[in-house]
Amino acid sequence: MFEIKTFLEKHSYERPNLNSLEYTREHYIGLEESSKLKDYFAYRKFTPEYIQVHVTIQYKNKVLVGIDAVNGLDLWEQTYLDAIEQYVEMRNAETMYGIDPVILKLTALDNNLLHFLIIDEWETKHIHAEAVLPEKEFLEALITEAEHF
Repeated sequence: MFEIKTFLEKHSYERPNLNSLEYTREHYIGLEESSKLKDYFAYRKFTPEYIQVHVTIQYKNKVLVGIDAVNGLDLWEQTYLDAIEQYVEMRNAETMYGIDPVILKLTALDNNLLHFLIIDEWETKHIHAEAVLPEKEFLEALITEAEHF
């Protein structure tokens, strides 16, 4: 039901086309692309906590968080795993999404559901992603991808 993937953003000295809203897939390396990762790590000094990470989330073939969504540094350890820990302890979580003024919120609802929200911290409160999801299945999928990472 869930498809959660992690992508590393390639460092580049090429300036992206700022007139285009499309940030293409070629700017990222997926964790399953082992030969590309090996080449990239051999070429660059790689430190995982200082590389931009994109976490994409699909549920029932619907994209909740896509490759063009917000990204962040150290998203797995400092954002998603922290949120999971808070949620398990308090049935509610709120944490920074990377280092930008963006917040990830998980809130327990009735009937084993949770409210998933990625929202700007500043006024206008732009919503980057929002969904009501099955609690257990979602948390298990997140943990599985975190272990993969």
